[in-house]
Amino acid sequence: QAQDPFYDRVVPVLQQTGAQLAELDLRHPGSDWIREAQLETYCWLAICHSNAGRKTLAEETCRSHVQPLVAKVMDQQADLEHVIEMVQVLSRLASALWEAKLNPAGLPIARQAAALISSCAGFPTRDLGFTVALAYNADGLAATLQHLGDLPAALQQADAARTLFERASGAEPGSAHWRSGLAVVWSRIGKVRWDLGQADLALDAFRESTRIRRQLFEADSSSTDHRYELDRSYGRLVHWSTLKGDWDGTAAALGDREKLWPDDSDRLMAVSREFKELAEEMARGRKDLSAEEQSAQQRYLAESERTRQSAEAVARRQKLRLGADR
Repeated sequence: QAQDPFYDRVVPVLQQTGAQLAELDLRHPGSDWIREAQLETYCWLAICHSNAGRKTLAEETCRSHVQPLVAKVMDQQADLEHVIEMVQVLSRLASALWEAKLNPAGLPIARQAAALISSCAGFPTRDLGFTVALAYNADGLAATLQHLGDLPAALQQADAARTLFERASGAEPGSAHWRSGLAVVWSRIGKVRWDLGQADLALDAFRESTRIRRQLFEADSSSTDHRYELDRSYGRLVHWSTLKGDWDGTAAALGDREKLWPDDSDRLMAVSREFKELAEEMARGRKDLSAEEQSAQQRYLAESERTRQSAEAVARRQKLRLGADR
């Protein structure tokens, strides 16, 4: 709040810091970190104003300080390594401005970070570290652009991240890290395409993400991380397929999810509940179902009952084992 004593204390500190950094910038005009520190300082000042309910002051800080500093940062002739640092700074600030509900200030910064990534994404390099760093930044920036409402730019960045992770996976086919990153990006593409109203393409993207997760799990089924990530992928398919009204797609994802946890009674019971919810969702807001839909609904209810019985059987076995151990 505006009357918050911490707000009263931090604003002059940030103003003084910004002024001192401006003086240093005049004395050392080639210093990257000074300019970036100025940029961060004035962004936090704008965010403080916004959080205190003083939106006019926040917007004025962005116009008079943040935007000119972003322009100066973008004018720097930076090497590739420094481009990554610039992208990280700009992405972080754009995200922070979004969280502070300063979208008009955050969106141009995010777009400028996207322009930097796009300028480097096609650069021929054998530096795998640079490729992967650029991929992770493109994915994070895609999320920020999606929040800020620029869906075409978000999709462009997500697709750039996909290309970069594919390049890294091709260079190191045995690396699970880059394949995992690729699965994350496909999920991002799915979310952006859904927001763009492209439901079929969105589901295709979620399925591709799940396919990669399944490959990773099958290659190392002892990995708890791979098992949980695959489970989350099935969960996303359940969610988005249900929203699309793809009942068979939802049921297939639930069946695959069940196979992941043959000895986990709690998770099997959760799958049972989800099959029941699927049957209920089919009829929500509708008076009549077709004969085919009624048949499918009965099939899902039967699956719910079957997985419930499986869950109870697993629970009984676990109880007997615990008794035997005692």
